[in-house]
This record gives sequence, C-alpha cells and structure tokens, in this order.
Amino acid sequence: MMPRNRRIIRSAAAFAVLLLAAGRADAAVDDAPVSVPVGQPLTCVAHADRIERQRQDNIDRQIRGRPHIPFDVEKLQAARDVCHGEAASDPEDMTVVVAFGKVLLARGEFSRAASYLGRAVDAGDEATAFFLALAYENGGIGGKDLRDALPFFQMAADAGSIDAQTRLGRIYAQGRQDFGIAPDLDRARTYLGRAADRGNLIAKFYLADLHAHPGAVQDLDKAARLMEEAADGGMVRAKIVLSNVYLQGLGVERDLEKGVRLLQEAAAAGHPQARQRLPALYIRLGDHFMFGWDDLPQDESRARRWYCAAGEQGARAYRDLRQTDLVCD
Repeated sequence: MMPRNRRIIRSAAAFAVLLLAAGRADAAVDDAPVSVPVGQPLTCVAHADRIERQRQDNIDRQIRGRPHIPFDVEKLQAARDVCHGEAASDPEDMTVVVAFGKVLLARGEFSRAASYLGRAVDAGDEATAFFLALAYENGGIGGKDLRDALPFFQMAADAGSIDAQTRLGRIYAQGRQDFGIAPDLDRARTYLGRAADRGNLIAKFYLADLHAHPGAVQDLDKAARLMEEAADGGMVRAKIVLSNVYLQGLGVERDLEKGVRLLQEAAAAGHPQARQRLPALYIRLGDHFMFGWDDLPQDESRARRWYCAAGEQGARAYRDLRQTDLVCD
C-alpha cells in the first residue's frame, strides 16, 4: 500500500478541558499468561496478542492516571525473530503477516510495519486499517504525513473500530494546519459520538470539550453530562476538569463539596497535578470563607475546616490562620 504523500507527524495533543472558563485520561500485561501450552515457545500471533493487550492496558492506565508501561525490548526482539521466521516460511498466511506488522509497529519499525499491514488491508482486512494508520501516523514508508494515515483511520472507523473513531474525531476536532487538515466539527462530533455511545471514556471527554466551546455544537448540559460519565467511569483527567466546573459553578449548580471530592479522588489515584492542587484549593476555600469572597458567606468555622485540611496536606496556612483563634485539633 503506497500512499500519495509519505510524511506525517506524531500527535502529542494533550487532554482538552470541559469549559474555556475552567482553564484549560497494575501489573504489566507483558507478563500476562497466554493460551500456549507450558514449555512451548510463543507463536507470532501469540506475541502480537500480548502486545495488543499491553497497548490496551496502557490506554486504561492513561485514563486512570497511572504511569505508562513501556514494551520490553528483549521480548519485542524475540517476537520479531519468531515472526520473521514464520512469515518467511509461509508468506501468504495473512494472520502471520498482520501479527508481524503489529510487532514491527511496537518496535518502531514503521516503514516495515506499513508494508506488512498494508498487504492485509489490500486483501480486504478493514480491521487492520487502524494499525496501518498508526504506522503511517508515526513514520510510514518514506516519512511522516498525517494525510497518509487519515484514509486508513477513516476505513477502520467506518468498519467499527472504537480506537479509530476516537482518533479520527480528535483529528477533526483540532485540525492540523501544518498538514492542510482543517477542523471539521461535524465530523468530529459524528466520530466521537459513535465511540462515546459505545462507552469509550476518552471519546466522552473530547466530545464534552467539543460541546463546551462556543459554536454551532455548543451544549453545556450535554458537555457536563458527558464529562460526568467520563469521571464516573474512572477517568482521572475528567475528575480534575469536573472538579473545577463544580467549584466555580460553570454551567452547573455550584457544589463545593463535590468539587473537592472529585479533586481528592484524582489525587488519591496518584495524579501529580491533582496532588499539587489540593492543598492550594484548601487554602483558597479557607480564604473565601474567612473573608466572604466570591459570594460565599463569611464563616470562620468553615474557614478553619479548610485551613486545617491544608495543614494536614503539609501546606502552610496563610497568616490569617495564625492571626485568629482558629486552632486545629
């Protein structure tokens, strides 16, 4: 499969946020058991299946704020050796061809991966089009160009790949001017909506962001609902964004307790941004209740609660705490 253009860039887009005013998703699967008799070496397909499980596990880890687990270099080399031998033995076995392509993709051999995966797609394997798109997105044959990946993301998305629907929706939502890809919010909403309807948390997050921004598709109620669903599903980034939304009452009824709880949950999950924000939030709430800022009632007992919570987090309360009779237990 030889695309027209041979260049692409690796996307490094960060998570979006729910509202503009808000400021701008553990054991390694590599060691998971596989269905191969004890004492027998893994086949190429078994190696590829294990790699795909780890890829999916890393997506889940991203959603839940856990660190990414890199592929084991030695095991990838072993997988490559096995696949190379099997592919040489039977070049027409498309199951091995696809598996070999996925192993090469995990190893970062994007040009060779595109060559193998392209053979399967040419033979009518639309499910493999997503992995071919990843190969072109990250290097392809002869260089990088997101425009080479786009038709294969499209093919896979139309064939029902949730991963492809989510990726394609994000591409259209953001656009890529450096590759002549203009934002297309209708397409973005369509593809993200398909994946969100099937429960994909990342798609719900980005679709919420799409509906939160001014424009033809703005729907703050739907944005809040989708972000709530992503947070309820365990997406740590959604909890951080939703925390700010409830703390400020952006498109929802203001709920300080819920806003704090969401940030606490994100911090408990180990997210560094949430851990950093939590003590500062406690101090800020203490100040607001101490002085009656931002339409909140002046209430020293509530100020004490938040100042003391900040102290428990190791934060130094403001001078106002030391200049009052408030004493933590």
